[in-house]
Amino acid sequence: TALFALASIYERVLARPDDVDRVLRAALAIDPSNARALRALLRRVAGEAVEDNDAGQRERGEELADLLGRLAQVEKDPEQKTGILQELADVNQRLGDRQGAERALVEAVATLPSNARAFARLAGLFRRPEGRDSTGYARALAGVIGLGQELGHIDARWFAALGTLEIQQLQRMRDGIAHLQRAIALDPTLYETRFELASAFAKMGANEEASRALLAMIAPTAHPLLSIADPAAGLALLEQTLSKERRVDEAVVVSELRALCGELDDGRKAWLRARRLPPLDAQHAVLDRTSLVNHVLPPEGRHILLEVAVAMAGLEAKMMRSDLSELGISSRDRITSRSGHPTRVILDRVARQMGVGEVELAIAPSVTRTRVLSQDVPWVVVPPALVEQTEMAQTASIARAVARIAFGVPWLEELPPPHIEALLVAAARQVVPGYGADDVDVLTLKLVTQHEPAIAKLLSRRQKKQLEELAPHIASPQSRPPQADVFVNALARAELRTAFVVTGDLLTMVDEIRPLDQTLHRATDSSGPNALSAVLGHAFAGDVVRYALTPEATALRRRLGSTWT
Repeated sequence: TALFALASIYERVLARPDDVDRVLRAALAIDPSNARALRALLRRVAGEAVEDNDAGQRERGEELADLLGRLAQVEKDPEQKTGILQELADVNQRLGDRQGAERALVEAVATLPSNARAFARLAGLFRRPEGRDSTGYARALAGVIGLGQELGHIDARWFAALGTLEIQQLQRMRDGIAHLQRAIALDPTLYETRFELASAFAKMGANEEASRALLAMIAPTAHPLLSIADPAAGLALLEQTLSKERRVDEAVVVSELRALCGELDDGRKAWLRARRLPPLDAQHAVLDRTSLVNHVLPPEGRHILLEVAVAMAGLEAKMMRSDLSELGISSRDRITSRSGHPTRVILDRVARQMGVGEVELAIAPSVTRTRVLSQDVPWVVVPPALVEQTEMAQTASIARAVARIAFGVPWLEELPPPHIEALLVAAARQVVPGYGADDVDVLTLKLVTQHEPAIAKLLSRRQKKQLEELAPHIASPQSRPPQADVFVNALARAELRTAFVVTGDLLTMVDEIRPLDQTLHRATDSSGPNALSAVLGHAFAGDVVRYALTPEATALRRRLGSTWT
């Protein structure tokens, strides 16, 4: 302390710089790790210039390096220590001591992993005019990882950088893959690293692992794929690996995504648009309701209320009976199976594929979309504009309507979600009084009380018996009414998934969904990255894409004959 006071007098009062340095060195001789003395002497040495004397410059530089190294050893604050180590690296570089600079930057990065500047400077240390010193950089990264583990620090970027280096420059594929996997385990948001890992698997011929890594970038969300620099390259690689796995049907789906992205040649796009479904034959099975519920319907829709809807089938025709004459539909608009009308042929085919019984078809100018109207037999009513569209477009639209019938919710698009919930809760209350009293809001509860007496009056003996069989399940704690929007959303997604399984045509499904959302419609007016992003990010279109890429969807398509070669 006395020496510090004496140094201050020499510096500020007597202006005797040589004595300042002498006294500070004396203080360091007493306490070599004294941070105050080190900083003071560092300031003095760094501030002095030695003119026209290379030996003096080098001597000062070496002293600076020694003082910075000693100060770094005693500094406790990670940010301060990292700054000191970066200064030490600068001094060592000026002295031509590359190894010393490397050691300083390795310690700086390991000390404070969040310091991006230190990490970037370590990478820059190995840039040469003839190219990067990959071997040296890999050695430094290994040193960072080892020292970081000693200090209790670890960072995914270290493993990502080392893995990329090993794969791209050092041809150490297995080591590189292991390091990339470790990086992704530490930080799944390293999307470029995930793509790099998939590419490495593909280079090794591990196509199944490559496909799995890429599919994980699309499901459960496509944000990872859309976040890489070139999503189209990711899709091209996925199509390649799926094809090599002999998963041709999923590869065609990826090809359709590439078409949306504007990455396909005209011949391939023309083939995709020219596809037509083959005639049904004996080998094609029926996709019945059980299969639809178990393999198509999202889990959010697998609720006891869906079974309530099936139990009360036919009741909605009496409660919500639509007056066909109000829509301008007369007997002349009815299209029978005997007519041979192409749209009727499509309806009969789809109804047979889903095991749906009798369905009537009408073409009415008064409707603007394909609707299902509740009568004694359900009516599918389509606008004239649909009849003028392609066979695949008609199939997609009609498949959606038939799916609603098959799931037992023909009124799905005819009622808002709160009314759907109220109708089903009121039906459940016929066998479990008070069901959902604490789970539905006041407005829905009011609708429930309005529906209850009407349902009680119209319920047939058979329907009442079916509801009674469901009563124990309805009364169970896990069968509380779901949120109406979530339940209806799941059914809507199931409807679109079913239409895809029937058509096997993702591009047609995107065309079917586009009119439902103006934002999606505008984004997909032309192919390109924006169109791909809009489709993958859309709640319904994106769900169809993700479902289309599952082996489950492919298995169902094979049953129906909607796969392509």
